[in-house]
Amino acid sequence: AAAFFSLQPVTSALAGIHLFRDPLPASQDPTCPTAAEPGVGTSSLALAAWIRSLPGLIVSNPRLVEVGGLRGTEIDVAIRSDWTQSCPFANGLPTVPLFVGSDGQLRWVVAGSERLRLSLLDVPGGGTVVVDIDAFDGSLWEDLLAVATPIVQSFVFAAP
Repeated sequence: AAAFFSLQPVTSALAGIHLFRDPLPASQDPTCPTAAEPGVGTSSLALAAWIRSLPGLIVSNPRLVEVGGLRGTEIDVAIRSDWTQSCPFANGLPTVPLFVGSDGQLRWVVAGSERLRLSLLDVPGGGTVVVDIDAFDGSLWEDLLAVATPIVQSFVFAAP
């Protein structure tokens, strides 16, 4: 199975909408392994609280959200301007590990000027879906939100 599903404009790989099924909170070890951070829950509320606790990030207050029939928590995320820690593969760009997959096939980090809107959604019967409106180049953020929000609002998730 694919680690995530992505919708991107043909004109740019620097912005898009990404969907993750059951991502795990990423280890905050400075080596940035594809391992989960121990002791963190995976419900929408647990993920939002954990992301808000990460020292390298600026995170909005959580908002209740419904996307495609699933309910959860929405937060906006960016890297702090004074954050300098970087993953070994990031060529010195400030990074904060965010999600990994249970199979080691996914490693999602926030890097540089990147801006994200995460809808952390609880799936009835267990698990989560994360919808990520993501501008890898933060200067594209406002335009991306204007285009991507109606797309995300059109999603309908099938019952598991």
